[in-house]
Amino acid sequence: MTKPGTASFSQHPAWQRLRRPLRWLAWILVVLLVLAALSWAALPALVRKIAIDQTQAQIGRKLSIGEISFNPFRLALRASDITLFEADGKSAFFSAQSLLVDASSASLLRMAPVLDEIKLTTPQLHVIRLDANGSGHYNFSDILDRLAAQPKSEGQARFSLANVQLQDGAIRFEDKVSGKTIDIAALQLGLPFISNLPGNIDSFVQPQLAATINGTPLHLKGRSKPFTSSQESAFAIDIDQLDLVSYLPFVPAELPLAVQSAKLTTRLDLGFSRKEDKPTVTLAGDIRIDDISLQDKAKAPLLKAKSLAVQLGQFDLLAASGEISQVSLEQPQVWVDMNARGEINWLRALGSGTSNSKAPAKPGTTPAQAGTPAPATPAVPATPAAPAPAAPIVLQQLKVNGGDIRWRDQANASPAQDIKLSKLEINATGLSTAVDAKPAQLNLSVTENGHGTLAFDGQVQPLKAQVGGKLKLERIDLAAYRNYLARSPVTDIAGKLSGNTTLQLRDGHIKLDDTSVDLADLRLTPPGKGAQPISLQSLSLQAKNLSDTLDQPIPFKLQARFDKAGSAELSGQAAPRLKQLDLDLDVKDLPIAPFQHYFTNVLNVTLSTGLVSAKGKLTVTPPLENQKLALDYKGEAAVTNLRMQDKVTSTDFLRWRTLAVSGIQARLGARTQVALEKITLSNFYARAILSDKGRLNLQDIVVADAQEQGSITDDSKKDSKDAKPGNAGNTGSSRKTTSTAPVTTPAASADAPIVRIGQVVLEGGNINYTDNFVKPNYTANMTGLAGTIGQISSEKPQPAPVNISGKIDNDAPLQISGSLNPLFKPMYLDLKASANGVQLPRLTPYSAKYAGYPITKGKLSMDVQYKIENDKLVAQNDLRIEQLTFGERVDSPDATKLPVMLAVSLLKDRDGNINLNLPISGSLSDPEFSVGGIIVRVFVNLIVKAVTSPFALIGSMFRADEHIGELRYIEFAPGSSEVTDEVRKKLDALGYVLHERPGIKLDITGRVDPQVDDQGLRQEALERKMRGLKRADLIAREGQPSGPVRISPAERGKYLERVYKDSKFDKPRNMIGLSKSLPPEEMEKMILEHTEVTQDDLRNLAQRRADQVRNYLQEQSVIDPARIFLIAPRLDGTGIPAKEPKARVELTIQ
Repeated sequence: MTKPGTASFSQHPAWQRLRRPLRWLAWILVVLLVLAALSWAALPALVRKIAIDQTQAQIGRKLSIGEISFNPFRLALRASDITLFEADGKSAFFSAQSLLVDASSASLLRMAPVLDEIKLTTPQLHVIRLDANGSGHYNFSDILDRLAAQPKSEGQARFSLANVQLQDGAIRFEDKVSGKTIDIAALQLGLPFISNLPGNIDSFVQPQLAATINGTPLHLKGRSKPFTSSQESAFAIDIDQLDLVSYLPFVPAELPLAVQSAKLTTRLDLGFSRKEDKPTVTLAGDIRIDDISLQDKAKAPLLKAKSLAVQLGQFDLLAASGEISQVSLEQPQVWVDMNARGEINWLRALGSGTSNSKAPAKPGTTPAQAGTPAPATPAVPATPAAPAPAAPIVLQQLKVNGGDIRWRDQANASPAQDIKLSKLEINATGLSTAVDAKPAQLNLSVTENGHGTLAFDGQVQPLKAQVGGKLKLERIDLAAYRNYLARSPVTDIAGKLSGNTTLQLRDGHIKLDDTSVDLADLRLTPPGKGAQPISLQSLSLQAKNLSDTLDQPIPFKLQARFDKAGSAELSGQAAPRLKQLDLDLDVKDLPIAPFQHYFTNVLNVTLSTGLVSAKGKLTVTPPLENQKLALDYKGEAAVTNLRMQDKVTSTDFLRWRTLAVSGIQARLGARTQVALEKITLSNFYARAILSDKGRLNLQDIVVADAQEQGSITDDSKKDSKDAKPGNAGNTGSSRKTTSTAPVTTPAASADAPIVRIGQVVLEGGNINYTDNFVKPNYTANMTGLAGTIGQISSEKPQPAPVNISGKIDNDAPLQISGSLNPLFKPMYLDLKASANGVQLPRLTPYSAKYAGYPITKGKLSMDVQYKIENDKLVAQNDLRIEQLTFGERVDSPDATKLPVMLAVSLLKDRDGNINLNLPISGSLSDPEFSVGGIIVRVFVNLIVKAVTSPFALIGSMFRADEHIGELRYIEFAPGSSEVTDEVRKKLDALGYVLHERPGIKLDITGRVDPQVDDQGLRQEALERKMRGLKRADLIAREGQPSGPVRISPAERGKYLERVYKDSKFDKPRNMIGLSKSLPPEEMEKMILEHTEVTQDDLRNLAQRRADQVRNYLQEQSVIDPARIFLIAPRLDGTGIPAKEPKARVELTIQ
């Protein structure tokens, strides 16, 4: 019982006020104690169940855990005897003695895992490489496959790990492929923190990494400043000559290159710090890889280097930015090989590698986001206002010393081109990935094939693909690149190339300014045996504003000097887009001969000497943008000391001392216009020959289409072309030959060339002329030719005066006068020529050979006048032969047996002279009209008229003695009985004889060549089938064709395939049994092989040939059929000389 006046403590007012809060606090403490007790008792079992079940569900592996304890007051969980089994569930893949995880209460506030400490004791990991398929198959590949198949979580995981410790760990790498094993023991690892959350982290662990690798100790020393605000810690990573090749088999990704040698040495500091609540991981120090050797999968070398050294300043690994003080590559050897398909070995090698790495990060992600989260990744705002520019990487200096590049090109050269670039030196300073970085300075030099050098001094901005600076070449040996000439018009090259330019590469466009190129001792060898090289002492080019866009005028100057004082200079300007070239041309004594191999295959002559000179202004409009090529030239030109020789006989054909043209105004384009003020030809010689077909050899300087090269100065050579029957051989002493063919004067084309020539001057000329058109032929040597030809034009009909004088054989005077204009259409000519006292004994070789008598005395004088007007020729030939005297008869196999002396005596007057008047007229548009020689024609007519042999008569009528032998038979193409144009000519001549000689009878015998005609009949059968198919197509489409059906080259393949398909013989078939498509040549071959030819076919062919000849003669000539007899066909070549064709019709006159 209390004393009166004394109050109880429980009833104290202060106690009453605290009673309720204390009660609530007591209940909270009780609840917390209960929860702690429950978590201590229940959480270990719950964690064990969740861990085992989720491991099985997520990665499909069995997990066992020994004892698990939880300290609810420290929020620390400890597990012991942890084992993750292999896929078979029997052997251990990973095990650990214990795992301690100390969580922080900050995890509740940050809504992310925040761990104050993680300690893994005695972990053991067993990794096995099972095979080398793809990037390799490992004993954990099933785990990766299951994780890759799971849906990817959105967003980035947020976490903070501090004081990470691994104690007494062990890792065994076992490679079943290579049979190698790596044992990492005594592994100790300490990391102060790994976090991507902002805020302070309390760390007490010193950074460290220590292990024993196959018995070799590895120690990474760490240091820490835990009491500073930045909490700095660092690893000292020191590695000496670590052989990287030994560890490459354990890299999970297959490397695209084979590393044969690489030894790693480091002196690095790996730093951990926190600035402004953001974690930072930096790397600084030196990295060097020695004895580098790389090969491709085929064991071909790619790269060898003495060393690659990298000096790092402070490089932020999380931000992928920082400073690299220097990268130095010492004595690299690089092999670059382009194969025949144009593939480069480096691209092939790098393209063949595969990787199991993740896909590239999306645009805008940082490098850390794109792959596995890096340690202490900086915090990323959830919704940034704008992406911050990436921090730059700065490379202060890049050096390459003593490098070699060995280039081999098998695609563009034959044989393969090998180039060695040695003494490669590269020095680049101030390289940066910053957007606003200043250009880096770049110096590069290299020696080419041990001789020439290439150097560049300028600036470069790699991110903007911009380059600018001076490029210089010195004495590059062109001979080293001769294998690139396999597809060029040059077979060999020699010389030294030097040059310099200001190079600028910007926005994908290249520009060269102040360009200078010099070639010294240039020597180009054209193709062909015995080709004369083109030699230049020097060739130089200066140009400005060269670019791939060609959007600016390009001033340039090109100069060349040849071995023998010849020179050429072209200077001027090219308009933008090369729409026009304006050139000042100055060429002096440019030799022609070295260039002739480029056109020798189209010439029958050899240009042994000749010099070209020209001076003037040349404007070229290239054929760009649908416009035609146009050339304008104003100036002068000359060809001096020219000498052309027969390519076969090496006989002089054409030569002169000077051909000079002044006052040239020429335009070649849509309509050619040429104005020449004066042409001067001096001291010239020409060997002119008129062939037995009436063709002048000057026309054969250029080889015609489908014509073989041959001699053009051999006066015994016969023309390969047939001459049509004409009137030249019929000219007699008083006979006038007139052609009545219609005159067809071609109208001048609207775009025909316009040619104007002011004057032609001839000085000191010599023309040695041989006429083989007349039988017997003769030669006239015209010497001392000199004179002038006045102004002529293709626009005006006015003729030019002609006045030329000379001598025949330096004796008989020769005078040519009159007027002409060969340029205007129709041509106008009115010339008079006279020769007096030509000594006929000079013709003794010809008269003795053909008449059987030498000429011992006589002179020939002549006055001729030729006038051509309106395409009509009127000619008057007055000949006077004085005192023609023959000697004793000589034996000559070519001499006539007729009474030559009697024929001559009949023509002589009482003074012993012979006077002949040979008027000729006709139309030049008549293809059968020809004006023959007039000097020896008297003897031709005298002798030919006395000939009694029918075939000789035909030959004389057509002035083609070779037909005498040929008209004994008519030749046909193998397997053919078609009457060709050549056959018609012979039959026309034969028909004329039969018509003029009614007492003559003709026997016709058809013959075949069993070997030649057998194949010909097969071919003819094929052609007949194809024509039949085309005829059927034409009838179906257009009706009956009006003329013969011919197969064009473009149609031949189509109809050949149709004949092949219609043929009944066995054909090659494809895999499914259908006829295989064959090339046209093989189809034709099979068709011909399966075409049957019998004796009856040959007999019918011989008979058809005889019928064709008989029918033609009867249809084209007024001949009594009773005079023509068909003889039984002969099916062999008996009695025919070996050199004569056997597929023919024999003709016998009775």
